[in-house]
Amino acid sequence: MSSTATYEIADTDELEALGCDDPTYDTSAALGHNESVHTPMHTPVYHPSEPRWKHRWCLPVVLVVLAFTATSAFVGIFLSIRKGDIRSNDASGSESTTPISPVAAPDTTANPNSTQDLSPTTPLRHYTVEVVTKHPHDPYAFTQGFEYANGFFYESTGIQGRSSLRKVEIATGKVLQNHSFSDLPVFGEGMTLHTTHHIFMLTWKAGRGFIFNQSTFELQKEWKYEGEGWGLAMDRKNNEVYMSDGTSELRILDPEDLSERRRIQVTLEGQPVTQLNELEWICDELWSNVWQTSKIYRINPMTGVVKSVIDASNLPLREDVTQRIDVLNGIAFDEQTGRLWLTGKLWPSVYQVSVKDDDLDLAKCK
Repeated sequence: MSSTATYEIADTDELEALGCDDPTYDTSAALGHNESVHTPMHTPVYHPSEPRWKHRWCLPVVLVVLAFTATSAFVGIFLSIRKGDIRSNDASGSESTTPISPVAAPDTTANPNSTQDLSPTTPLRHYTVEVVTKHPHDPYAFTQGFEYANGFFYESTGIQGRSSLRKVEIATGKVLQNHSFSDLPVFGEGMTLHTTHHIFMLTWKAGRGFIFNQSTFELQKEWKYEGEGWGLAMDRKNNEVYMSDGTSELRILDPEDLSERRRIQVTLEGQPVTQLNELEWICDELWSNVWQTSKIYRINPMTGVVKSVIDASNLPLREDVTQRIDVLNGIAFDEQTGRLWLTGKLWPSVYQVSVKDDDLDLAKCK
């Protein structure tokens, strides 16, 4: 008859007092003869039927594995550094066994006013504007669309309850004709003139477009579109209407029924750009001011690539900032003379400007 030994298990308070409240101490495990609860679980306990030599080999095996892993990591790091050195040498023009394809030289005989894209390696060019003269502008007009035709400015304005379509005398800024949208819950947006006698105009979020008679300002009909309406421009050569909607995409519309023909994405140095607002067709390019900035993008209308950026941050002139004004938003171009005008929301002036670009003569691209 075998005897059973009795052991007393320390309670939690005693273990904490002895510093043995670590999770590695198991107070519920069975204890062997002469063992106490103060023996941690990671202390090797040999089973009587298990040979001790197995445990003697554990440590050497672990050490060998760790040594092998460390050696492999060292070799990998060394090879990685060596590979980086080789790439650095190639980039700096040192001898390399990899053949380098020749880069074609830019065609300097190409028409500088063409829509040919710039080479990916060509830095994006930036230009500024210089004021030629200025004319009065209604300081309460929240300008959205801006056009020149037959000696007058045509302008659409925003703000719900104050939106309008206007014909404006250039020299005085006097509104000669006006169609008000005060009775409609719409926020007026961009507009453009058709090749004949139509005016197309957008609204911001209402999804409603309007077609007016250019001579009488009589509303002829409406059309519907999905999403927002921002800016419009007419390519009179190809009889197409370009529309911006706040995204990086431009919609190309059929001027007969304003149905969508296709879309292009506008990119700047390979990245999509948004906030394209008022549009103008100039010298076979699409010009767009960027909302909340003083920048104008010159866009290839076939590819959507931004060819260059015009900085108009010197506008409005300091002496014209006499009240609260908003951002640049208004580009008008006279195809017959090459005159270019810029204005903005709540600006008191319209500025005729020239672009400081040796490769672009606006008077020659009519």
